[in-house]
Amino acid sequence: SYVSPHAEALLGFARDEWSHEGFWRARLHPDDRADAVAVVDALAEGDAAHDLTYRLVAADGRTVWVAHTAHAMPRPEGGGFAARRGLWRDVTAHRDALEAAVQARRDAEQASRVKTHFLAMMSHELRTPLNAIQGYVELLDAGVHGPVSDAQRGALARVATSSRTLLHLVNEVLNFARLDAGAAAPRLAPVRLDAVARETCALLEARWRDAEVRCDVEVGGEVEAYADRGHVEQIVYNLLANAAKFTPRGGRVVVAVGMRADGSAEPDAVWLRVRGVIRPRSAGRV
Repeated sequence: SYVSPHAEALLGFARDEWSHEGFWRARLHPDDRADAVAVVDALAEGDAAHDLTYRLVAADGRTVWVAHTAHAMPRPEGGGFAARRGLWRDVTAHRDALEAAVQARRDAEQASRVKTHFLAMMSHELRTPLNAIQGYVELLDAGVHGPVSDAQRGALARVATSSRTLLHLVNEVLNFARLDAGAAAPRLAPVRLDAVARETCALLEARWRDAEVRCDVEVGGEVEAYADRGHVEQIVYNLLANAAKFTPRGGRVVVAVGMRADGSAEPDAVWLRVRGVIRPRSAGRV
């Protein structure tokens, strides 16, 4: 039998040792021995070729993954096989990289589960005091603790709107955790776009004042959409926050809301538009 000189580098055994009876079977990893032997023995029973991957134990005790291509060589005159030929390739580095990738994925999935649990827990802990704030605001607004002036009522309305916005952001964190778990879904319900526009414009009053920008809402009547209210509020908030940021001092931002009535294929569609003038030096950043 012929053994390539490269065999010595594979396991650390001399070439003549490879030719000893039972050498290959003795070097098979115990967990792979049965399957590898069954495949190679099948060559003697008429199978022409096999490709398999298994482990061998090197002279120094290392485990070496090999890709083994085995061929049975038929007799020229027919009637069985004259010899068997095997080619081994060291694929240990490839297998190690594959196992490392699998372990990295397991670690990432575990980290994701921990993060999801943490976000869900913190969202719950934050929602409790926010709901309490909203409850106290409603009690104050109802005059339970004494008369409320118009100015105080307006301030309470802004506190209530701000707490609802913060509660929405907390719920979005929880929704993000659910999204990671594959359980997130939009919460669809009727939403008054005109009310959302007015509330968001009032919520950003401090920004308008600091930026010396005026915010006006133009609505012809009640405009209702079927959507996720939290997502709609966040979209309008982002639009107006950017408008406050990029509108020049003394400018005006207009939030217009309406129903489509142009005879199109979607006559019941609604729209919300934010108009304003952007500072020239900020145009490329919006």
